[in-house]
Amino acid sequence: MGLSSTPIRRRRSNELYQEMMEKRQLFLRSYQFSRKRSLTERIKRSLKRVFWFGLRLRSTHKISNFVWSRLRYLILYRRKRRFIHLLNSQNHTCFGCS
Repeated sequence: MGLSSTPIRRRRSNELYQEMMEKRQLFLRSYQFSRKRSLTERIKRSLKRVFWFGLRLRSTHKISNFVWSRLRYLILYRRKRRFIHLLNSQNHTCFGCS
């Protein structure tokens, strides 16, 4: 009894394994990465990538421009204040100073 049931089970498990492998292959073939894209699909995809890259580049450029403009403003503002302070200290007339 035990000997005759083993080959049947083994054959049945082989059939199940083969069936699972066929289903897996069908699934993998239906996936996007395994199919060939047409020329128009490839062009559209590359244009989308370029567009998004351009947007990111432009936004980082805007941010860097903003940061640099603020830094320039702060540097120039400090210089201006320092210069005005120097002018005021030279023109200052103190009655108690000799």
